[in-house]
Parts: sequence; C-alpha cells; structure tokens
Amino acid sequence: MDKICTSCGKGKRVHHRTICKDCLNNQKLDWFKKKKDGYHYVYIIENDKYAGVTDSLYARKNNHKRDKRDIESLRVIYKTKDREDAEELEELLHDIGYNGRHSYNAIKYR
Repeated sequence: MDKICTSCGKGKRVHHRTICKDCLNNQKLDWFKKKKDGYHYVYIIENDKYAGVTDSLYARKNNHKRDKRDIESLRVIYKTKDREDAEELEELLHDIGYNGRHSYNAIKYR
C-alpha cells in the first residue's frame, strides 16, 4: 500500500513506519558518514590473524561481527590521514602472514 513518505513527501511504498526505503537508506548512509573522522585505521584481529584498513572503524567492526570474527581481539595499530600509508602497512602485514588480502585493494607498486 502506498502512503506519503514523511521525509521526501512522495507517494511511495512506506517501509519503516513513515518513510520510504530510499529515504531510510539515505538516512543510514548519512549516519555512517557522520561516524567517519577523516582518518584511516590499520587494524588487526589478533585471534583471526587478520589485518585490514578502514576509514569507518564503526562500520567495519559491525561487518566483522556479522561475519562471526572475534572483534574483541581487534586492535588499531596505526591511524593516519594518508590512505596510501595505511594501505602500505596493511600490505606489509599481509606479506608477513596476516589474512585479509583482497586483489581489488592491493597496492600497485610502480
């Protein structure tokens, strides 16, 4: 049943009480963006021997929790404004045996 979304004012299928799915998704996205502080974090999950980089630690922890990783052993080991520095350290951690390397985010050395 279509109702008027209280956020955008359009007549759409309203999902979350009084707002449409598009507005709900935009609100969630805005909320996650507010959690970012401009830093890139290199972190390890000690019990899973996992290393990663993120610019949204809150969201990344939630993703790992959903994937049943032991986030209690998650430790931030480096914080920087420079994404390339963070990725370089992550790559080094992967080279010495940490899991988490993905081909789509590997550094391309010149």
